[in-house]
Amino acid sequence: MRAVVVAHGDVLPSDRAVIDAKDYLVAADGGALALERWKLPPYLIVGDMDSLGDAGVERFARQGIAVAKFSAAKDESDLELAVAQAIAAGATEIVLLGALGGERLDHETANLLLLADPARDPPAGERRRRGRHHDGSALPAARRNAPLRPRSRSEQRGRVAPREGHGS
Repeated sequence: MRAVVVAHGDVLPSDRAVIDAKDYLVAADGGALALERWKLPPYLIVGDMDSLGDAGVERFARQGIAVAKFSAAKDESDLELAVAQAIAAGATEIVLLGALGGERLDHETANLLLLADPARDPPAGERRRRGRHHDGSALPAARRNAPLRPRSRSEQRGRVAPREGHGS
């Protein structure tokens, strides 16, 4: 299952096209506001609800949308909690929207670090990366098992060769 997790960062109108009708939509707190603008109700809203406030939480709850409210004194960001909920729901692919931008640089930094967290990596057999070959490797089959060797100067396209006597 593919999940789309929407955070409260900069969400562009063109991001709406990324969401498919079959996607499991999770909003990280204020990310619910972007989904509301697009008239796409999330399955779940996760976070401390500091962006939505009590009135926003009540508005979404009246629509039958599940809200998982966490204490503001937590170790995880709202986006991290939302990603964990998507994984718990069975997501094997997660698309993040609104993870960058917004008013808080600390949140943007935490979101970038979330992408690098090895604990969030799927098992090797389940990895999917765009721009990779069908087996998940970044190299074509002919180069995959080739021994590493320095490139000859003729292979160094676009590189400037050092001048004589300067470290060649």
